[in-house]
Amino acid sequence: MVVLRERIEKYIKMMERAIEELEPSIKSLPLDTKELIENVKLYINDSKNYLKENKIFEALSCISYAEGLLDALNFMNLLKIDWKRFK
Repeated sequence: MVVLRERIEKYIKMMERAIEELEPSIKSLPLDTKELIENVKLYINDSKNYLKENKIFEALSCISYAEGLLDALNFMNLLKIDWKRFK
């Protein structure tokens, strides 16, 4: 379980870096897309909180969902995300 926890911690940091670097691009997005980004941030925070409570699988689910939402915006060409930069 320790290895999984460490991987989730890295995953969370990767997502936080991605959001931070994408912030200038996010400002120019339509309002409904900005709301989606707010949900991404909430899922990241949920993941961190679940990790503090030692709810490993819930933490992994939330951070994975957050990445999926950002990926969807990437596939729709609303954001340009180079995931290799954040790993």
